[in-house]
Amino acid sequence: ERMPPKGKLPDAVIADFSQWIERGAADPRDGAATTLAAIDLEKGRTFWSFVPPKSHPRPNVRDDAWPVRELDWFVRAAHEQKGVRPVRPATKPQWLRRVSFDLIGLPPTGEDLAAFLVDDSPRAWERVVDRLLASQHFGERWARHWLDVAGYSETDGNPTKDTDRQHAWRYRDYVIESLNRDKPYDQFILEQLAGDECIDGDPNPENDRHVELMTATGFLRMAPDITATNNGLLDRNQAVADMIKVVGSSVLGLSVGCAQCHDHRYDPITIEDYYRYRAIFDTAFPLAAWQQPDQRLIDLTPAADRAAAEKIEAEAV
Repeated sequence: ERMPPKGKLPDAVIADFSQWIERGAADPRDGAATTLAAIDLEKGRTFWSFVPPKSHPRPNVRDDAWPVRELDWFVRAAHEQKGVRPVRPATKPQWLRRVSFDLIGLPPTGEDLAAFLVDDSPRAWERVVDRLLASQHFGERWARHWLDVAGYSETDGNPTKDTDRQHAWRYRDYVIESLNRDKPYDQFILEQLAGDECIDGDPNPENDRHVELMTATGFLRMAPDITATNNGLLDRNQAVADMIKVVGSSVLGLSVGCAQCHDHRYDPITIEDYYRYRAIFDTAFPLAAWQQPDQRLIDLTPAADRAAAEKIEAEAV
């Protein structure tokens, strides 16, 4: 009704387009009709990633001397299906280097290698793993994967007038600390989606747990949001749509973005599903009562830190 830009098409032309589409949008070059397959949502929901995992019996393998742990039997069975022969066991230096890079992203030090080479006890490998898991670098190494899917950014994402997110690092550190504390995954997700709702009453700056929960909700503010400089209704709506995409891909493993306009052909999500899902976040992202990024900040500075800052300012004067 509003395109092309020079004005509405004549009614007769619109009717021709409608009739052409209803008849299957035949290719005018050869007259062959194109049949559009209906979207089978129920069939889509049987896709492997939507099916809960099940336990499977240990597979039979010809080379039963190689497996050591339960998982090894499944690995060896896949080896044999592909005609792959296992390589020789890693030497102690090789193993230490691999496990160090895997767990903390850094090579072992000379001292680490020397200590491991002289440790002939059966628990030598276990002690190395325990030490690496207890390292601050473990959280730093693995947090980057979650920060990637969360869209972590220290700017708002405006291509022409970008602005800094001066407190984004607090959310980054929350993710690192959560991994280092081995926080359960369901708690990790709950805090990021509704940390403020987990607080009874107003956040208390003197309560470290309150500060942690409020910091966790930075997850919902990691998507691009240019409303600091471009605050039109379309800009606000786009910020919410981008946030919905991030939550969908990171938590649900679904690319829900297309369903804001039509039933999705790849993930079994209808347009009705999309807006029911989006409605969950409407109170936190009200388009009509929008808060720009710098208006969303809450001062959670403890009283002692505030007093110290005031003292420094007074001395500076």
